[in-house]
Amino acid sequence: YKAKDRVLADCEELITAVRSLTPKVGNLVLNNGDQHTLLNLQGTIPMYVNQTKYNCPLVIWIHVNYPAVPPTTYVSPTRDMQIKPRHTNVDAAGFVYLQYLTQWNPTCSLKALCDTLSNVFSKDPP
Repeated sequence: YKAKDRVLADCEELITAVRSLTPKVGNLVLNNGDQHTLLNLQGTIPMYVNQTKYNCPLVIWIHVNYPAVPPTTYVSPTRDMQIKPRHTNVDAAGFVYLQYLTQWNPTCSLKALCDTLSNVFSKDPP
């Protein structure tokens, strides 16, 4: 990782705020077939629907050029969950589309991403 200190600081900030997320290392296969071994954070973030808390399962992949490059984020439903068809922010494969990610810049953070996801998913659960 080019910005190791920033990756570590952002991951620590997020894990401290959202204790259900766990750091792991895994292989991310891109649409073009390229495969990368990357740090990722797996677990759940809270979302609130009708004042009831639900846990949305996520995997956040941290690219080697982070924070210059936004993380790749997927909703990862359990076996008994489904992604809502034609969801505005999540495709059928779980890939997350979010304005925060498309407008990503190096001042953005993983914690702010998860806060945004939690707010968006509370309004429209995937």
